Amino acid sequence: MIPFAFITLALVAAGFIVLTRVLPHVQPGYNRIKADLQLMQADMNKWLKDELVPIRREELELFSLQQQNQSVKKSFTLRAKGVFTTIYHEPVLAYSYKRYVSSGTNALLYARTATHEYAYWIRNKEIQVLVDNKLVGALDNNGVLYNARKKAIARIKRDEMELTPVIVHDREVASLSKTEVQSNAGLSARAFQFVKSDITPEEEKIFLALATLELVQQSVPKK
Repeated sequence: MIPFAFITLALVAAGFIVLTRVLPHVQPGYNRIKADLQLMQADMNKWLKDELVPIRREELELFSLQQQNQSVKKSFTLRAKGVFTTIYHEPVLAYSYKRYVSSGTNALLYARTATHEYAYWIRNKEIQVLVDNKLVGALDNNGVLYNARKKAIARIKRDEMELTPVIVHDREVASLSKTEVQSNAGLSARAFQFVKSDITPEEEKIFLALATLELVQQSVPKK
């Protein structure tokens, strides 16, 4: 009986350890998401060694599907991070991604350019999109971004065959490539096509908010 008791206690202890590791990552609420976002920001300050190149229209046209320092780790959660570059290997956008233990979709994405920060709480029915710590709106499953007043301000046309047009304030500002992320695809790995020559700073900010989400979701493993 004594050996059996020891085995039972060991199993209980092991189960408790597993439970304490898993619970913080199960269906997180707002406070947990806020805390994890702050951890992501602090962590990126440590591992992002190179300064990001400011994104002007020229960099939008040169923005690549290539990544530097990409890593993916799986345990109870899936964690990924990396730095998107131009076709000339200049770092332009860094991101950190965490997928929680959930019966549906529940993930957090934080990204940074030289001038803006983007954050996304990704759930089944909608994705909350923040730019520079301010809520821009919610993206629904049809690819429509609504602001706080429930007005559509942007849209991703995912139903197109080869490219994914992005419309901001009723104007198509650019399209995304649907090619899978490749680290060695060379000059053919441009992420954006048909960037408007007169794209405004506001259009660019919203476009990058939607484009970043699409690029990262394309690059991380599916469930």
